[in-house]
Amino acid sequence: MRIILLIAVSFTYLFANAHIFVYHRFGDDRYPSTNTTLIELEKQFLYFQKNGYEVVPIEKIIEKVKNKKEVPNNWVGLTIDDAYKSFYNNGLELFRKYNYPFTLYVYVEATNRKYKDFMTWDQIKDASLYGSIGLHSFGHK
Repeated sequence: MRIILLIAVSFTYLFANAHIFVYHRFGDDRYPSTNTTLIELEKQFLYFQKNGYEVVPIEKIIEKVKNKKEVPNNWVGLTIDDAYKSFYNNGLELFRKYNYPFTLYVYVEATNRKYKDFMTWDQIKDASLYGSIGLHSFGHK
């Protein structure tokens, strides 16, 4: 029993170092529970720089986990859910300024139906020049 517990604790320790930040909206105070102000975002980015964190593509973290390799304690992954237009209009500029990779997870139904608060496919294509694109889901049901 002790051996199994030790293996489980050791296995969990390998992956306990991943720091993943999940964002939704940027500079859009209509939705405070999912909004990150640009001042807050820049403070976070400066904190990463000043404290030795390395912002890496989420794919690097996933690769380490898939291969059962230890994730460095100073690695940070940044993800954006849903592809709200506020990321494109407000947040993307700061990601570019700091040259921080991100993964944008697209809520496909909202983009296909051209809901006004969501990025267009052209904007998503443009954002893909600076980060990676993933699929959040087709719908939110």
